[in-house]
Amino acid sequence: MLDLDRTMFFKAKFDVAENSDGDALWSVIMCLKRWSLKKARYGDYRLPSEPHAWSELKHGDKIVADGADVRLFSCMHREGDVYTWACQHSEVSRIIGCAPREWTTEIGFEGRTRSSGTVSIITMYSDAPGFLGPLQETPSPTIPGLVRLLANDDQLTCTVDGCPLSLEPIEFKIDGCAALYETIANPAREVPVIVCAPSHGGRLSLDPETIVRQLGPNALVYFTRDCEAMNALNAIFPANDLGCFGGAVRIYAARPDFTNPSNSYHHRYFSTTQIREHGANYHYAILRRALAEDVHFWETSIRIDDVKRLNRHSLRERDTAKRMTEIENAAIDQLTAMFNEVDERAESAETDRDRLRDELTECRSRLRDADARIAAYEHSFSSQRDCSLARALDEQPQLNLAAIAKLFVEAYPDRLDFSERGWESLEGCVTAPDVFWHALHCMCTVLHPLYSERGAGIAKAFRERTRLSLSFKESETTRKSTVLMRQRADTYEGRPLIIEPHIRSGTGDPNSPKFVHIYFNRDEKTGRLVIGATQHLDTSTTPKL
Repeated sequence: MLDLDRTMFFKAKFDVAENSDGDALWSVIMCLKRWSLKKARYGDYRLPSEPHAWSELKHGDKIVADGADVRLFSCMHREGDVYTWACQHSEVSRIIGCAPREWTTEIGFEGRTRSSGTVSIITMYSDAPGFLGPLQETPSPTIPGLVRLLANDDQLTCTVDGCPLSLEPIEFKIDGCAALYETIANPAREVPVIVCAPSHGGRLSLDPETIVRQLGPNALVYFTRDCEAMNALNAIFPANDLGCFGGAVRIYAARPDFTNPSNSYHHRYFSTTQIREHGANYHYAILRRALAEDVHFWETSIRIDDVKRLNRHSLRERDTAKRMTEIENAAIDQLTAMFNEVDERAESAETDRDRLRDELTECRSRLRDADARIAAYEHSFSSQRDCSLARALDEQPQLNLAAIAKLFVEAYPDRLDFSERGWESLEGCVTAPDVFWHALHCMCTVLHPLYSERGAGIAKAFRERTRLSLSFKESETTRKSTVLMRQRADTYEGRPLIIEPHIRSGTGDPNSPKFVHIYFNRDEKTGRLVIGATQHLDTSTTPKL
């Protein structure tokens, strides 16, 4: 709402609570009614006094005066028992020969509960534009009577920053200094605190009662005529430049931060010399303009347009909710149809499932029979190969490592082979033939089947069955060395082969005949375990000469 053509006369904001947990908004409206009817009596015009007229005003209706240009209209937003309400009281003052002046008072109520909320009051006036003549006199700075009615109403408790709303200045004594300091230093305080300090004779430079009459709920006004009480309060402040001395008046701004050394500059100080030089009225006018007339950007008041905006928002929310309900109902109908179709398909699937279960049972039975036959064949074939190897060992008990390797390659051509480098490595291998025989036998009969049976846990299973260690990778330090990893680069049938996996015995001395160290990898094309080295390869821990 734009008020560019209006002059701000007064503004205030404070909290209200209904003493009997009744309807706080209705108590506010009753105060508005008494204020309006009193103005009607003085202005010699008539406003309705019947309760139903003001009840309708509560719910967004209007009241028009009989015999004067006065009207009230309102707007209400309701969520359960909590109201947000705004009302505008408009009255045109006419003096012969002067421009008509329209006075507008807007009352806002923002409910927190049914029995409590925040009241805001804004009073403005504007003179008729284009009038060729003098304007009415500038009004004297006073507090609107509606504020006094609300503050003195028996049904309501009015507070400012948690303190009772008082339209009288508060005199403090020496025993109340600590409590006053807590009020002044409260960082959450929203309204200024004005302190009037006495001179040595107990005289005050500005009248506290006049300040309250000018400001109303827009400030908490404290004074004392006891210099010792003033000195006691000043002694509590953390810094001397935050105090108030010798007949001065200090305005402690809202949201103070006394922990900040520069915060004292935010709290205006009227010295006795300044007041004497410019006069008391000059400083009253400053306080009135700054605290009771200027509207700051951080202040919020509920006005007619705000309530209308809430209603539009609620209407959009209701329309959206209605549309969402329609969409949900349509979706439910669609899902119901889909569920019915799924149920029909499920019944058909159950029939198919029973049939397939019977077929699966029969297939499993056949598979078990086939597995048993295959196991028998494999056992027979393995036994034959083991017998062939045993006969070869009996016939040639002094076989060297190359001969042993050739025997296993011929006995297990689908499982084991050597690369060209692997065959060459046998010449320098010092492993005992029986140890070497055992290692190759474990690779053919245990390790190769493990590759086919499982993807993980091969090393653990191999160690449990053979007591030989199996590692698929070297240490991270070894793998980072290109020189060391180059030793593990091999080829098999023209294809590159990295012989990083290796098996070894538990003996710690690589030069011992009981020590076996075989580097290999699985050739993906043939499925064979291809051995590339039968001697220990250098690692990051190998001693350097």
